[in-house]
Amino acid sequence: MPSYLFSCSELTHLCLTNCILNPPLRFGGFSNLIEVKLEEVIITGNVLFGSHLKVLKLRFCDGIENLESQFKQNHSIINLVIQNSGEIDFTWFECTRKVQKFCLTLEREADSRKNYINLDKLVGNMTEIRILRFDGFLLKLLDPSAAVSKRIITTMKNLKHLFLYTVEFYDMVQIQHVFLLMRSSPKLRSLYIKVGSHGGIGCSLQSPNFMDMVLDHLKTVKILGLVGSRAELEFIKLLLASSPSLRRIEILNTTVNDPKEESRISRVLMQFPRASTAAQIIWT
Repeated sequence: MPSYLFSCSELTHLCLTNCILNPPLRFGGFSNLIEVKLEEVIITGNVLFGSHLKVLKLRFCDGIENLESQFKQNHSIINLVIQNSGEIDFTWFECTRKVQKFCLTLEREADSRKNYINLDKLVGNMTEIRILRFDGFLLKLLDPSAAVSKRIITTMKNLKHLFLYTVEFYDMVQIQHVFLLMRSSPKLRSLYIKVGSHGGIGCSLQSPNFMDMVLDHLKTVKILGLVGSRAELEFIKLLLASSPSLRRIEILNTTVNDPKEESRISRVLMQFPRASTAAQIIWT
């Protein structure tokens, strides 16, 4: 980007795609930005977007470690999206106290991290969070000791919508953290899960650790890419038994191509007991 961009002191919205953001050495930062969207942007030096920033979306960016100063200050961001954008310092999120919408997805290579991510430190200060989006790669990296405790220390009391992508139902670590997130969200109203790869042997969810869940406010569930594995069906069974306010479970774009198999799965689902007499299972 040309250097004159950094002299636009009254700039309030910045949207850049497929470029290099190279701030001058003496750049003191923007002061009036409200919204920043960067996609496939390489950041080569320290950048500060200012204390008025409300929306920050980073998709497929490199060099986001140069935004450390932005995260270290007590900022006003309410909508924070970081998708597949290189190395992340998870201590940044200790200052994200006003975030209401939070999306964090990692690159596949992130599985090579050696240290677990503490879920309490990641979202514990986001007391206003209402919408949360995670992916399976992040779920794998969460500290497994938190799942044993069944709830995170700081309950996400305002969370209403939970989106989880590339969840592998054969992976017990991921499934434990799915339940942990649901248990820690007493006002959860909607759940969206996109099923990831289908390799491996599905884990059993018949453990007592999964059976004592109550989701009083859950109304809608959408599951994309179901194949009908034992773990998937047990998961739906638990949702039906634990959600007295449930209205519908939508199964979208199922990968089951055999009509007989689809009929079998449908019959199994219809036999599950339901805490809500209004709950419907819909195939689309």
